[in-house]
Amino acid sequence: MIEVIALSAQDARDAEAAGADRLELVSDMAQGGLTPAADVVRDVVKQCRLPVMVMVRPHARSFSYDEADRRQMREAVAMIRDAGAHGVVFGALTPEGDIDRACLDQVLRWADGLPLTFHRAFDAVRDPVRAFGALSAYRGAVTQLLTSARRRPLSGARRCSGNS
Repeated sequence: MIEVIALSAQDARDAEAAGADRLELVSDMAQGGLTPAADVVRDVVKQCRLPVMVMVRPHARSFSYDEADRRQMREAVAMIRDAGAHGVVFGALTPEGDIDRACLDQVLRWADGLPLTFHRAFDAVRDPVRAFGALSAYRGAVTQLLTSARRRPLSGARRCSGNS
C-alpha cells in the first residue's frame, strides 16, 4: 500500500493520478503535520476517490494535550466524520512519555468507528515496547501505527552502519 501525504486537493489529485492507494491529509508540514482546515478536508474528500485519513493535531508544541486542545480535537473529529473522510491520524502522550490512553479513548469515541492511525507521537514514547503493548489493546480501533523507526537508538541497541 502506498500512502501519500497531501496538503491540498491538487496534491490529492496528483497522488491519485500517480497511483497512490490512500492519502494522509495534513497542514503545515514544517511543524510535522497539523489538522487541516475544514474546507480543505471537504474539497479533498469530494474530489478524490482514495481513502483520506486526516491528521488531528492541534499544535506542534508536544503530543500532550490540555482541555482546550481536546475541545479543538473534538471539533476536528466531528468535521472529519461529517466531511466523509475515511479515518483519523492521531497520537497523544502523557507528559511522562507514555501513551495517553484517556485522550486516545476520547478521540476513539468521537471518531465513532472511523479507523484511527496512531501517528509518529510513537517516536517520542519513553518505552516503545510498553507503548506498543498499550496500543495493541486497541486492536481493531487503532488500525495502524506510523513511525520513523525512532530517530534516537533504543536503549541497548547498537547502531548499524552501511547497508544491511
